[in-house]
Amino acid sequence: MAVNQHYALKDLLVRLQKVTASSKPLPFALYTANTEQKLRNLRLINPVLMFVLSGRKEIELQNGVEVVLREGECILLANRQSIVVRNIPDERPYFALIIEFYPSDKPTSYFANGQTDFIVKPFDETFTLLLGQFVEWANISPSELWENRRQELAKFIQVQGWTEVQSLWREQGLSDQVQRFLQVTIEEPISAHEIAQHFGMSESTLRRRLKDEQTSLQQLKDDVRLGLGLHLLQSTSKPILHIALECGYQSQSRFSERFKEQFGMSPSEVRKNELTGKGESLMVNGK
Repeated sequence: MAVNQHYALKDLLVRLQKVTASSKPLPFALYTANTEQKLRNLRLINPVLMFVLSGRKEIELQNGVEVVLREGECILLANRQSIVVRNIPDERPYFALIIEFYPSDKPTSYFANGQTDFIVKPFDETFTLLLGQFVEWANISPSELWENRRQELAKFIQVQGWTEVQSLWREQGLSDQVQRFLQVTIEEPISAHEIAQHFGMSESTLRRRLKDEQTSLQQLKDDVRLGLGLHLLQSTSKPILHIALECGYQSQSRFSERFKEQFGMSPSEVRKNELTGKGESLMVNGK
């Protein structure tokens, strides 16, 4: 990688480390690992952008396609799919910026659009600068304005020539709507009756329609809780017990059991792969 590209990535990482050192909610996350991770059954509720700042990421899509991302490469993944990922450090730790998009972030359609499960975007200094501005702006702006910048990022990708980006926002089914509802109510105990009532149907109709979409209310609850658990393990230093409770599990052992069944790694194995300190850098031995 050229020197100017390397330093552009380093500058973005420094900005990320400064912002994510606080405990405040943010519309992105910085994921890190010192040793290789392999996580399966990562179910994407919304389109997701993953930007590798250091190391390598290997992704296997549910249709069998494999994608390898190296330092400076970015992927946008469509929602409504399940993936397997390997996060692989090289001589430096693995770092990746993750941004989740939402239905309202979908770019407007006035380009010809193809159909795709993902888009890989190679290093672009302008895009990296835009991401850096997004990181710093989000740190000082109210959450009500985050949507504007997410939309700007999606639109930027589109006007740069990736016209099929709109197809990454797949048609929403009832299961997607229920998952998003569970995401925003995860801190509150909520019954199946209350969920059904929210969507204007009986509990039996809710369960039947979810079965028609080849899922269940319990599976959706597990996906949301465990997805949050993985996010907190990779992006915060909270104790595993606290994460288990925050995700709605009454014991760390039950959380760990379900987590390993879903992702193939235990919470302690994921946490063991973390960097030892927040001061770790993209630069190693001054290079």
